[in-house]
Formats: sequence, structure tokens, C-alpha cells
Amino acid sequence: MVADRSGFPRLLATNGKEAVDTYVSFDKQRRQDNQSTGRIPTRRPDVILLDLNMPIMDGYEAAQQIRQFEKREGISRSVIVAITGLGDDIARAKAYRHGFNHFMSKPVRPQQLTDMLGSIIETKKRSREAEAVA
Repeated sequence: MVADRSGFPRLLATNGKEAVDTYVSFDKQRRQDNQSTGRIPTRRPDVILLDLNMPIMDGYEAAQQIRQFEKREGISRSVIVAITGLGDDIARAKAYRHGFNHFMSKPVRPQQLTDMLGSIIETKKRSREAEAVA
């Protein structure tokens, strides 16, 4: 997995509902070892990668529910990235309407994903540092 090879801490969900539940109950989840890697994030994820065609709840609905939760709780928004086999303009527009920030069509090159994650995380880090100074 790209996150492991690149040193990014991660949580794993196998379907859209699990992704939403994990995000919503993050404070409890982070105390549990989601994977035996021991590399669980210490704060709410900066980036969420979602496939649009997940079982139980698709990525569109998952993103929409995550955005509703963030708004309701008054927490800062995570960056949500669609990684999907769908590459048409309709899927892309629908993803943005449902709260996605970025859209990547498969196959995604590992370096492309690593670069994007690094850029997003660095931007979030600078933003948190600026808020701490203010």
C-alpha cells in the first residue's frame, strides 16, 4: 500500500459506511490498532481516499455524510479524494457536488498519489502552524 511505503499513517475501511463510521468515531478508533502496523494517526485524518463504487455505501454518499458531520460538529474539513475507475465528466462533477476536493482516475501511479498526499499534508501542516501563531 502506498501509504505504508511512504510513511503516511492510515486507517482502513472496506466500504463506505465503515469509512463514515471510522471518521465519525475517530477519537475512539485511534486508540484501537486498526491494522497491526501500529501507525495510527493521532488526530483526525487530513486526507480521505474514497472509491466511488464501494459496497454498502458508495463514495458519493460517504463523502456527503462526512461533510455533513464536519459541518454539524464545527470541525475543519478533511481533504476528500476520489480514486475511481470512472473517468467521465459526469462522475467528476457529481463527486465535486458531493464534497470531494480531488478526483483521480485509475490507474493512479503510486508516485502521483504520494506527491499529492505530501502536498496536501504539507499545506495542512502550514495552516495549523499559522493558526497556532495567530
